[in-house]
Amino acid sequence: DEFRIDFPITPLAIEQKKSAAEIKNLLVEKLHEVRKEKLQHINKERWNQLSREIILGTLDRLWREHLLLMDYLRQGIHLRGYAQKNPKQEYKRESHDLFQQLLTRMKHEIIRTLSSIQIQTASEADLLAHQRQQRIEEDQLSFSHPDASTLNNDESSLDVESETKAEPLRAGPKVGRNQPCPCGSGKKYKQCHGQLVN
Repeated sequence: DEFRIDFPITPLAIEQKKSAAEIKNLLVEKLHEVRKEKLQHINKERWNQLSREIILGTLDRLWREHLLLMDYLRQGIHLRGYAQKNPKQEYKRESHDLFQQLLTRMKHEIIRTLSSIQIQTASEADLLAHQRQQRIEEDQLSFSHPDASTLNNDESSLDVESETKAEPLRAGPKVGRNQPCPCGSGKKYKQCHGQLVN
């Protein structure tokens, strides 16, 4: 599933009693067949350019991650001294293990990416572009409304209404800040109910 090829490993291992080495060889042969099928739909020079871009992109990304791991290892390697181990020897050993993991992961990701690429013929690409254009047109139609013209006419009246600010409704005359509060407390309005307004 990871390499996106039809290769039944379980029947080979259980029913046909194939060893791990034999299964690996069969998988490699299958990958070569898939590659040959893809080369029938694409120019070999274009395929080589695409492979180069994938390899360099994967190498660049994994190498940056490896450098970060090496930096973390360097910062914490002195703690091995508490376990009565030589930090320099431990750094050499663990950095070698990290580099081997990098090489294995790089090979795995490059093969996985190259095997999962799907090459489209020109007719398939045109068909997909046509289907995409149809979906876009259908989406645009679903957003339109038959009464849209009346909405456009009403927008001008809405703009006029929004320009005139609505005045707040008052029950009585406006009270000044320094006038006595209408509640009858004897305080100035700004020190009584005027604080609630502000």
